[in-house]
Amino acid sequence: MAVAFGVSARRCERFHDMNANEKLLRMVIEARIAGDRERLAELMDPDVLIHFPGRSLLAGDHRGPGALNAKAIEITGNPLVPEVHDVFGSEEHGHAVGLYTITARRDAASLSWRHMNLYLIRDQRVVEVWQNPFDQAVVDAFFA
Repeated sequence: MAVAFGVSARRCERFHDMNANEKLLRMVIEARIAGDRERLAELMDPDVLIHFPGRSLLAGDHRGPGALNAKAIEITGNPLVPEVHDVFGSEEHGHAVGLYTITARRDAASLSWRHMNLYLIRDQRVVEVWQNPFDQAVVDAFFA
């Protein structure tokens, strides 16, 4: 988990003790940050549905691994860059949660915002994601 979370004996031990959904989400995040599309394809359903709220050009439903980031690149010319704060998982209900700061760049402007994603996991793959910016109005204005 070197890219997103660093490697240490303590983290490796913690990874070993995590529930399956938290492990899966951490692997998804690492693959996303590393730009490893093959690994993302293994970890996410090919028809994963990603919901992004709001009224901006980024708002709406996006289908497939990388679809939301592709839309962000289409709008801004740049990918979204996540900084991971924490990840939680629950096997009981098949969910995982990721807390982030997301940074976007557009021309000379940039925006960073706090963000939470809720992931639905079935058969060891992410099948649906609900994106939740903490300040929707600011994100909508940036992606207008």
